[in-house]
Amino acid sequence: EAPDTVRFTRAIKDAVAYDDRIGVIEALWSVVLADGVRDQHEDALLRMVSNLLGINDRDSALARQRVEKAG
Repeated sequence: EAPDTVRFTRAIKDAVAYDDRIGVIEALWSVVLADGVRDQHEDALLRMVSNLLGINDRDSALARQRVEKAG
């Protein structure tokens, strides 16, 4: 049974080191970019989740760039 997004991300933030949370963001970017299309709704969701996980915009953008480069 999964809690809502805020409680779920708070649990991850409290239990997972910052660098590992960046790994979570990279995994989410991999899913978002899997179809080769950047959608504004998906971008907004990733911004929200990144923020809730305590990941700053710069680190999230760098994670996205790594995924794009690897893809």
